[in-house]
Amino acid sequence: MKRRVLFVCFGNTCRSPMAEAIFKKLVAERGISDQWDADSAGTSNFALGCQPDNRALGCLARHGLSSNHRGRQITKSDFMEFDYIFCMDTRNLSLLEQFSKDFVNAKAHPLLLGSLDPHEELIISDPFNGGSREYERAYEQCLRCIQAFLSTHS
Repeated sequence: MKRRVLFVCFGNTCRSPMAEAIFKKLVAERGISDQWDADSAGTSNFALGCQPDNRALGCLARHGLSSNHRGRQITKSDFMEFDYIFCMDTRNLSLLEQFSKDFVNAKAHPLLLGSLDPHEELIISDPFNGGSREYERAYEQCLRCIQAFLSTHS
């Protein structure tokens, strides 16, 4: 049975789809795609059905990655269906903790992805109001955290 990981940011346009793409690439490179499934979502309905931000797609392309993800908002069922839910910042963590507080039987509980960062950068910086440098920083943060996660969970 596959373990499932969900990455969550505000709009599901930048950080979370980038993290999803990074995760999928790393599990494929390790030959463990049959053991893992990944998705991403937003805490808002800001970009429902939309592709990731063009700057996020450009950053992924510079690293040999792509994404065909379409924006979606997190649902109650996600807490029952996913094994891990990783948030990008404390604002989204707080929203998810409020949203999930009544789920007694939740399978997953939200955690900060940055809590896994070997560089101890707790917050995955939001690149939305920036340029390629900010997207690259968010990419590198996600990459470090996901590598750390996979080194202890695969």
